[in-house]
Amino acid sequence: MIDIKKILGENLKNYRKLLNLSQEELSEKLNISVNHLSYIETGKRFISSDLLEKIYEEMNINPSALFYSPDIKKSDIPQIDLIESAIDSKVAELKDELRKIVG
Repeated sequence: MIDIKKILGENLKNYRKLLNLSQEELSEKLNISVNHLSYIETGKRFISSDLLEKIYEEMNINPSALFYSPDIKKSDIPQIDLIESAIDSKVAELKDELRKIVG
């Protein structure tokens, strides 16, 4: 089972360290307590959409990057397979149309 709170927390902690921010500095920027940030980073609490927006603004991080995990395999998410298949099909159609135009 995927623990999304833990994934988000680990990613947030890694980005915070990449930006050379302490928990105190980041919690001040986000207007939350150090304890709250610590709970988020350890996966004990989840964040609100408002806090996600603040993180994006303050750290200049794409919100989806906080949810990335190499442990999640593409095959674990069937919707991704469907989307990729639809994209591949559309790309093939566009290539055929382009070949007809270019000759």
